[in-house]
Parts: sequence; structure tokens; C-alpha cells
Amino acid sequence: MSDPVDWGAPFFTDWSSLYGPAVTALIMFPVLIALIRIFGKRSTSKLNNFDWIVTVAIGALTASSIAFSEVTIAVALLVIVLLLSLQWVVTHLVERSRALENAVQENASVLVFKGQLLDDVKESERVSKKEIDAAIRQAGLTRLNQVYALILESNAEFSVIPVGDASQTDSALAEFDLPPDDYDTPV
Repeated sequence: MSDPVDWGAPFFTDWSSLYGPAVTALIMFPVLIALIRIFGKRSTSKLNNFDWIVTVAIGALTASSIAFSEVTIAVALLVIVLLLSLQWVVTHLVERSRALENAVQENASVLVFKGQLLDDVKESERVSKKEIDAAIRQAGLTRLNQVYALILESNAEFSVIPVGDASQTDSALAEFDLPPDDYDTPV
């Protein structure tokens, strides 16, 4: 009795099935480079959630056009250009409108202030103590009391201001609602 399942089919059918994806990749790659050069570095940045969404969508559209014949090069490029154009328009409008900026961009949050973990902020931002510890280590520090401020930025990256640099932080922390100056601290 013969096996009706062709176990090789999921891996390779024939050489002609590889031409379409190969040609699409050869076209999409230089066109994407050109589009990113035209629209600028922000096109693939992760400055905020909106930028990250555009970057992921560009990757998904590119992969779909290469892997699936139903997604043509023209459709993928049209949607990519539309997304990059929307990103460009939104970033320019955000510069002029505080309301749009607040709607599109996340606010940064202070998770550690003067060596003290701000548990309520940590919980509301859904950040674990392990993630905070990792950020402290990446900043070259070993203890929480060496941290003047640890900030979860709007792009979901951490910024750490060591205690020794605290005298330079007034303007960098001006946007935050911080505990009062007499905040009990081990620093």
C-alpha cells in the first residue's frame, strides 16, 4: 500500500515555484531602501508606538508580497507608501498639536526616583522588577540606590539617570509629576 501524502511537498515542489518570490524580493529590497531614503530615518524607527506599527506593517507587507502570489508588488508598495505618507503627515501634525501628540504618543513614566521603586507606576505600566533590574545593570549600575531616576520612555526603552548625574536632571525630569523634594530616599 502506498502512502498518499507527499511529505516533500511542504518543502519543495519545483524550481519554477521559486521564481516569483525571488523576483519579488529582488524588486522589493531596492525599492524599500529607496522609500526609506525618501521618507527618512524615522520610517524604520521605534520612536513611539505609531512608528513601531508602521515598521512592523512594512515588514509584513514585504514578506507577504514575496511569499504569497495573491499580494502583488504593486499592492504591497501602494500600502507601504500610504503608511509612510501617513506616518510623515502624523509626525508633522504632532509637532503642531499637543492634543494629537497626546493621542498618538505614549507619555514616558518614572519608575524609580531617588533610589525608590515607584510601585504604583511599575504596576500601571506592567513592568516587572526583573526588567527594571536589567535596565539598571545595562546602565552599568548594580543597586537601586545608585539610580536617581529610571524612566520608561515613550518608545518602551529605559533611560537611567545615575545618582551622580542628578544635579543635571531638572530640565530632563520637568515633564513628570514626581514625589516632593523631601521624598524619603536612601540616596
